[in-house]
Amino acid sequence: MTKVEDFIDDPSKYDFVNVRIRFAKPHIEFDDYMQYIVQARNKAFCNLYSRHHILIGDISVTDRKDEVAIPVYYPKGTVFNAGKRLRGLSAYLLKHHGDIFEPLRVGQRLFWYF
Repeated sequence: MTKVEDFIDDPSKYDFVNVRIRFAKPHIEFDDYMQYIVQARNKAFCNLYSRHHILIGDISVTDRKDEVAIPVYYPKGTVFNAGKRLRGLSAYLLKHHGDIFEPLRVGQRLFWYF
């Protein structure tokens, strides 16, 4: 698994935000889907770092079982938009595991980011 610490040479160059994600469909717990979400995170990690120098940390389930937290490190002086930058997670899940995640969509949305 790719670790953020391997890529940050100078932590003072990065800002940090802890993005929380929930499924758009209420009351769905992440425990059943974590292996797929970790796969999507690993794919998104390489893409976001190569294009925008944005680093995604390890995903963890919060105290609420229907929510995960993702630490995100982005270069200082830039604006981080969670919905725009992390939409690759839902795109990957729908493309590679659509049979599992398609029923969890609400309209065109799989996740809520906040």
